[in-house]
Amino acid sequence: MNKKDLLEIKRRFKKEQATFSRIAGCYVDGNKNKVCSFNEPFLNQEDDVFYKYLEIANKTLSGTLNNNLLNLEFPLYEEVPGGRQQFLMGIRECGLTNDALLDSWYDMVISQTEITGNYLILLFADAYDVPMKTRDDLNLGESEEIYKYILCAICPVILSKPGLSFLEKENRIGARIRDWVVGVPETGFLFPAFTGRSTDIHGVLFYTKDAKNPHTDLMENVLGCGSVMTNTEKKNAFHTIVREVLGPDDEDTEDKLLAIQKSISDMNEEYEETYEDVAVEPMTLTHETLSRALSESKVLQEKADKIVDFVDRTFGESLPEAASVVDSHALKSGGLKLENKELIHELAEKTLEAEHLKKELEEEKKHTVAPGLKKCLRPFKNVDAETILSWVDDERIFRYWSVDRYPSYPAKPEDMIELYRASGEDTDNFYPMTAFDDKGVFGHLILRYVDEEKKHVRLGYIVVDNTRRGQGLGKILLKLGVGYAKQFLGAERITLGVVDRNQAAAKCYEAAGFKEDSAQAVETIEMMGERWNIIGMRYEG
Repeated sequence: MNKKDLLEIKRRFKKEQATFSRIAGCYVDGNKNKVCSFNEPFLNQEDDVFYKYLEIANKTLSGTLNNNLLNLEFPLYEEVPGGRQQFLMGIRECGLTNDALLDSWYDMVISQTEITGNYLILLFADAYDVPMKTRDDLNLGESEEIYKYILCAICPVILSKPGLSFLEKENRIGARIRDWVVGVPETGFLFPAFTGRSTDIHGVLFYTKDAKNPHTDLMENVLGCGSVMTNTEKKNAFHTIVREVLGPDDEDTEDKLLAIQKSISDMNEEYEETYEDVAVEPMTLTHETLSRALSESKVLQEKADKIVDFVDRTFGESLPEAASVVDSHALKSGGLKLENKELIHELAEKTLEAEHLKKELEEEKKHTVAPGLKKCLRPFKNVDAETILSWVDDERIFRYWSVDRYPSYPAKPEDMIELYRASGEDTDNFYPMTAFDDKGVFGHLILRYVDEEKKHVRLGYIVVDNTRRGQGLGKILLKLGVGYAKQFLGAERITLGVVDRNQAAAKCYEAAGFKEDSAQAVETIEMMGERWNIIGMRYEG
């Protein structure tokens, strides 16, 4: 399955599009005992449960292909009666209505996997009437085939955190009752695969939350497929080989490893530019490519030969993609390793203060800065909240800006401060920023990662001073945000969302280099008694 196939299936996992016929599951305790099982019509679920199940389904097809999502193939001997592909075919054909068959399959999962702790096995059944499409991807409405599939998610079940609660019946504060909570999936799969918009019974799409340690036992023992390395595993294996051959204790080893990655990255960029307008497979780490990278990095020939030999024995015919062995973050930083992003923010702020001779003065409600100061970004401060919220003085504009993040309008400064505190608590994934120039604070936005690899940054809460319209501040703010995302957060992909009714904002984003991104699913929300669509946009420069 490719990204396009995957997105077509994932678009169905929404309230309006979901057509799962049944959901079945088995709760297993830490001693591998089946505690309970269930089998119910999906569409009869209460709303809260319905949405949680859809969230789990979405998570089971999340992440990146070849890393969190792996295309596996069944060997021929598993496709005959008694084979594990045939077992799955039986579950698929019965649409989860055969409890005895499901019970046998649960037993196999429990006995053949090494999942620790309590967990829940979930199975979804669905049938998708695949519409015909033109070469230009226009939907003709007529059906080509019915894609009948099952989706499996295996989720940890853990005790909620201890805490204090108000015990209403006893009218006192006491320890809250700890519940067993179903977490996001650790692993799962989609069967059969949906390849080229068609049923592929010879393949299965496997999911792992942890790309460093995928559940190979599920791949091999339950699905009957050979295990496949994730891109993260391939990168780690390659780096281990280089370090072991060059000498793990050699101070020069890390510099050499970075140089090798730089050479591979340059060759990959050249390859992509050469075949920019041609549909070709990604560049792989062939003997020739690796040998050239080692030579350019001035690795001694004896050690270079050992690295090539170890890579050949480790990966065999399944050579990794060239891009997958490159640590882009380490490469961009040139070997500079900061312990966390807070140090980067401190460095950025101190650099700005040094450049402008620390002439920024802070008042309680207004900031004044030195004359002639360039337009810059700095981390958001609590005192900014009142100024920023004063720019959004119309409820519709306020909702275009914040949708449902604030419970009421108008929002208070303390609401904004608490929202940002909660969003950034215990995570290094939320960066609110304020823009200023010689006239004072003029803009605000936030940046956050949306992927585990920290390559995709999304912008949000974009707003400028409404008293300074006509100065192009919106475009300037976005350019500052894009520059910050690339320079300090290592972003390779930058996106944002805009309400389809907010045409003024959409035009501003386009002027700053953002284009509508069909790869992002359109989110629909109910707001102000209307249905709003949130359109995804991607920065293309």
